[in-house]
Amino acid sequence: MPRTALLHCFFLTSSILIVQPSFAQTSRVLLDSVVLAKQPTYKVWDKAAKEPLKIYKLDLSIQALPALAPQVGNMLNLQELNVSRNNFRTIPGELGELTNLQTLFLRRNRIQVVPVELADLPNITTLDLSDNQIEDVPVELGKLVTLRTLYISRNYLTQIPTEFGRLINLKLLYVDNNQIAKLPPEIGLLTKLELLDVSGNMLTTIPAEIAKLTNLKILNISGNLLSEAEQARVKQLLPNVEIR
Repeated sequence: MPRTALLHCFFLTSSILIVQPSFAQTSRVLLDSVVLAKQPTYKVWDKAAKEPLKIYKLDLSIQALPALAPQVGNMLNLQELNVSRNNFRTIPGELGELTNLQTLFLRRNRIQVVPVELADLPNITTLDLSDNQIEDVPVELGKLVTLRTLYISRNYLTQIPTEFGRLINLKLLYVDNNQIAKLPPEIGLLTKLELLDVSGNMLTTIPAEIAKLTNLKILNISGNLLSEAEQARVKQLLPNVEIR
C-alpha cells in the first residue's frame, strides 16, 4: 500500500477513536431509592443546566417562573422533578425525553394542555397535575402502566378517559373538584386501587363495575349529585369500603 494511503488510513482511524459520545449516546443511570435519597436536590435552574447529566433531583417550586425551559430534556438521569406553584401555561414536550423520571409535580400552575409526550415516561410512579386549568388529558396517558399515584384535582375535566383503565398499577387516584358527570365502566379494571376520590364533581350515578375494586379502602363521593338511593346502592356494592 502506498505511504500516502497508509497515512490517510491512520489519521482516519485515529479521528474515529477520539469521537466523544453525545447526550443521546450517554448511558442513563436509574438509581434505587436508597442511593437516590443521598443525591443533592438542585434548586437553581442555571446551575442545573450547566451539568445536566449530574442532576437526579430538581426542585424549582415556588419561584414564579413563567416557563420551563425545553433544555430540561437534556437531564437524562433526572428522577424527581418538582415545578409546582409557578406560572407555567405550557409544559415542554421535551419532558418526554426523561425516561428515568419517577415523580413529576406540576401542581398549582396555569397549565391548560397536557402534552402527549408525558406518555413516554416508562418509569413514572407519581404524577401531580392538580390545581391547573386542564380541560382534558391525553388518552395516551393510559400507557403509563408504572403509575401508582395520579392527582388531577381541581381542574376543569368533564370526563375520565376510558384508556385510564389500563393503569393497572394505580393505587391512588384523585380527580376531585372537576366537572365530571360520568365515570367510565373501565374504572373497574383498576383492581389495585386503594383510594378513589371523585368528590366535588357532577356525578349522578356510580358504575356497577366499581364493585370489582377489591383492594379499595376509601371512596370519596361527597359533593356530587347522587341521590340517597344511589348512595345506598354504592354502599351495597362496596360493603367493606370507607365511603365518604
